[in-house]
Amino acid sequence: MELSEDLKRRIHEEEQQRLAEEQYRTQVRQDLRSQTLATNPSAEPPKPKRGNSTKVILLLTVAAAIVAIAWMGQYSIRRASEPYAPSVVESKHTEKIGAGQFVVKAGKVFYYRIPTKDMRNIHITGHFLALGGRGNDIDVVLAGEKEFGQWMGGQQAKVYYQSGRATSGDIDVKLPALNATYYMAFDNRFSVLSAKTINADLSLFYSTIVLK
Repeated sequence: MELSEDLKRRIHEEEQQRLAEEQYRTQVRQDLRSQTLATNPSAEPPKPKRGNSTKVILLLTVAAAIVAIAWMGQYSIRRASEPYAPSVVESKHTEKIGAGQFVVKAGKVFYYRIPTKDMRNIHITGHFLALGGRGNDIDVVLAGEKEFGQWMGGQQAKVYYQSGRATSGDIDVKLPALNATYYMAFDNRFSVLSAKTINADLSLFYSTIVLK
């Protein structure tokens, strides 16, 4: 279809008008941008200089180092002022109370005195055997100092071990750590004429605290 000359002219005029409007809009945008920069210079921030950034990083590094040194100094002062706390070590020991053979005369008491100052976990173990007389017997008693005195005086007393009149016996007793003195006694007072020969193997186990 061929357009008439009049239609062609109108299309050409409309196209020219559209191009003119686009050019006008572009010019208006450029004018507005120029006015904004002229009235507000900070609208487009300047790019930071590389030299300034390096100085800032250097200053921050130095400040961090100073803070670290000051903290380490205060920590060292606190450690130096803290009281020394020694380590606690438990040391274990074994001692023989009675070993071998001994004689208890008729009507007498033979005893071992056992001091336990600064001892912990006190434990007495062992075995005894009595020979002599008609009964081959002995009375073995383990008591604290006060109770031992009461028992020797014929009074009622609390004891930690008593065999009664026996030919032999095993002893296995744990004692409280009271910084006390204990007595292991072999009583032959019930025998008027006969001495008793005792074979004993008794050990004292305990521990002490050592500060290092």
